[in-house]
Amino acid sequence: MPNSPHTTYCNHVYQLTQDVRKFIVEAVAPAIDAQCKDNPAADPRHYRVLLYPFLRIIRWLITFEKLNHTHDMQAIGTGARCIFEHYLDLRWLQKFSDETWFVRFREFADVDRYMAAKRVVDHKTANPASLIDTAAPGAFMQRMDAIEPMSARVLRTWGADSKGNPRWPRDHWTGEGNLRERARKIAPECEDAYVQTYPTLCALVHPGPSPEHGDFAWLEKQIAFGYFYAFLHAREATVVICDLVEIRQQVTDFEQRMQQLDQWAAEAMSKLPSDNPP
Repeated sequence: MPNSPHTTYCNHVYQLTQDVRKFIVEAVAPAIDAQCKDNPAADPRHYRVLLYPFLRIIRWLITFEKLNHTHDMQAIGTGARCIFEHYLDLRWLQKFSDETWFVRFREFADVDRYMAAKRVVDHKTANPASLIDTAAPGAFMQRMDAIEPMSARVLRTWGADSKGNPRWPRDHWTGEGNLRERARKIAPECEDAYVQTYPTLCALVHPGPSPEHGDFAWLEKQIAFGYFYAFLHAREATVVICDLVEIRQQVTDFEQRMQQLDQWAAEAMSKLPSDNPP
């Protein structure tokens, strides 16, 4: 990889993604297992909801180990964006701890698949010339409705709209609007994080010229941006999950290792060109 003013900083923030992964795998995950899997008093249905978003963050951090080339820029942006969204899910469950939200999380997978199948069937109905084969999605809808009409399931779980119809959770399992709206409901700093980071991360994912519109230094700056915010929100998610499952005291050297991560992050920031904030 050729050098640019961002090369040293980029290497440091890449390493941060691996440092936080190592901390999670070595210290946090074993403590979670002990609390949630080896505890007869633990409610597996409750803990599973908390662990799914964090598990997906861990999988992304493992993937980041392989994302160490300029050509990985789009994947780095995608991973950082996904980690941020899973982090916000954890923050939502931390703030809104009523069982209502845990039920919605558990129910959403079936409802999401049903909505996807229904879109296919409805498209074919509205466009008879379409070549889509609706046999499989139609059969899936019938199987689900035979257990319980999905509209009744949605009505029970997400409630009714202003007209009394089932309020389908179109954008997210919470049924609470788009990402920025949910971030605002969680806390001001979450909306701030959305405003600061999300447009760039989306630009690395969506079609358009933005990621390629510059020289190599520009590309490396975008890569470093993705690395840094992947690390930052994975770090914050680690704090949240440890509080949610009450394992701070069980994680070996929790405070010391968090301080070490912060120290390494500060060292990485010292390598950033002064006229180029993260």
